[in-house]
Amino acid sequence: MSISSQLFCFIILICFPISTISYRTDSNNKRNGQLVELENGLIQGKLEKVLDTHVESYLGIPYAKPPLNELRFRKPQPFNSNYSNDVYNATYFRSACMQKYGDEAIENLGGVDFSEDCLHINIWVPHDKFVHSPLKPVLFYIFASSFRQSSPAKPSNGGQFLSAVGDIIVVEPNYRIGFLGFACCGENFDDMPGNLGFHDIIMALKWVRNNIRSFGGDPEAITISGASAGAMLAMMLAQTPEVPQSWFNNIFIMSGIPANGVLDSIDVGIEKTQFILKQVGCSNSIGNYSHSFLTEDEIECLRSANLTAILELQDAEQTVLIGASIKHGMIPVYGDQLLPESPELSLSSKKFPPSHKSFVIGNVQQETSWETDYWPVNKSEAIDFLMTRLKSMLKTNNRQTLDKLKKMIYNYLGDVDENDRFKIRGAMNRFCSDWSMKCPSLYFAEKLAIKKNIVHLYIFNYVSKVYTRADGTSERPFGSRHGDDTLLIFGQPFRDPYNYNHQDRLMSKKLMKLYTDFVKNRRLPWPPVLTDGKRVEPLYWKISGSLDSMDIDVVRMTKQCEELNELRNHEFYDNQSVDSFEDGYRWKKK
Repeated sequence: MSISSQLFCFIILICFPISTISYRTDSNNKRNGQLVELENGLIQGKLEKVLDTHVESYLGIPYAKPPLNELRFRKPQPFNSNYSNDVYNATYFRSACMQKYGDEAIENLGGVDFSEDCLHINIWVPHDKFVHSPLKPVLFYIFASSFRQSSPAKPSNGGQFLSAVGDIIVVEPNYRIGFLGFACCGENFDDMPGNLGFHDIIMALKWVRNNIRSFGGDPEAITISGASAGAMLAMMLAQTPEVPQSWFNNIFIMSGIPANGVLDSIDVGIEKTQFILKQVGCSNSIGNYSHSFLTEDEIECLRSANLTAILELQDAEQTVLIGASIKHGMIPVYGDQLLPESPELSLSSKKFPPSHKSFVIGNVQQETSWETDYWPVNKSEAIDFLMTRLKSMLKTNNRQTLDKLKKMIYNYLGDVDENDRFKIRGAMNRFCSDWSMKCPSLYFAEKLAIKKNIVHLYIFNYVSKVYTRADGTSERPFGSRHGDDTLLIFGQPFRDPYNYNHQDRLMSKKLMKLYTDFVKNRRLPWPPVLTDGKRVEPLYWKISGSLDSMDIDVVRMTKQCEELNELRNHEFYDNQSVDSFEDGYRWKKK
């Protein structure tokens, strides 16, 4: 079928929709009021009024044993114990996972403390007067953490508004972050296997599959989603061989793609960990840090090391500079059991399943600028700044690669006046956003579509009233920023009615409806990426002032993104050549 024929069929379906939703009534629902029976015992939730309805909240439910003492740096162990009291109190959030003090203010995290005893799950359920109601679809949401901070207890992460507006169940797990979540890797893979935070997410998803019926949820109707770092982890769930494809239906990604440069190879993860190991006096190696797997003695030393010192080191400049990320130290790695290959490159491999899933991949207008408050004096300074950062990220002195980088930067800055600081900064923002987020998103979308998945793209550029200063100027002169869409989707204008206006609340409610309709398997009101299996026609929906009109456009930067994506993966072109794509990527030296 041609691409034009696909577009015609899509328009017919939009105009004359056919319902595909079917829910089952299930007698195994074990809720009585806000009292729920699980295998571990009874849990007590709470009822809260949200907008014009009620939502049941079940907070701080343990899904794994506390990863303390000998369990630090080990894979999560299932929580199989009975609750210590007759009824487990699930009416309040438990601790955020251990993180560096100052990265996020305690009051911004809902007042919870930090602890290694943090593997809990939080659930919001629409209040239903009928015990044997149809099972509801489930949103499994992974919060934005930058891999080092935050918690489901952060008010803007709460799922109560989505549950109320969309009549869905929202589930949000806590997971280990920073060094405790992403240190890598022990010589015995049962001890510090790497990607522990990702292991936590997988165990939480398994817990949901096994227990969500007791809350009235359908384990066969789970959508996985996330924002920023959480979005990367959500996409990784769709790619890891350790998660059966039957565990979820749909994937909704907001401003986060597990592209090379955001994830580390296992060698780089080990090198970062070895650096910190040496700084805290736990290294057995002689001389500088190495790529060697950690010994049992070294890991045991880390279990008793000063955790405050470790957390200070995890994002220190020396740690960050070892990898390709420009801001983050301890991040997920590929090359282990969970991610045998780079998630980005594995999309071209036959090993990546054509899973016939539905994806939404979204970005905001201004994803990143690498330095929020940096305004270069002139265009030459801006080019030098970008080249310095890119050389640090790519770890290359290859002249051909550097020449291509400079040429690509000129494509963004070439027509800008040498001393027009506003336009220079705008061009820098576009380059950084395309490099880090938008072009990787487009690459994933195209590859997923060719693999017979349904993929929808959007660009969010609605700026809320909250970003208007007293003098009338905007804090968002270049458009919406990273995370702005997530705030509206999770109902922030209703939590903070003073700073947001009526239009913001209308936009928020419409976005919540669209998001939860996707969770319910309802058709989205704009065309997906079109493909005939070889050629791709990427379409995206530009969300700006209103959701009542569809501003749909073909992605015009396909060729430009191809060049940027190739430069991000320069190492596979500088030193190696592709041997075969048939059974995955096999590389041989030139």
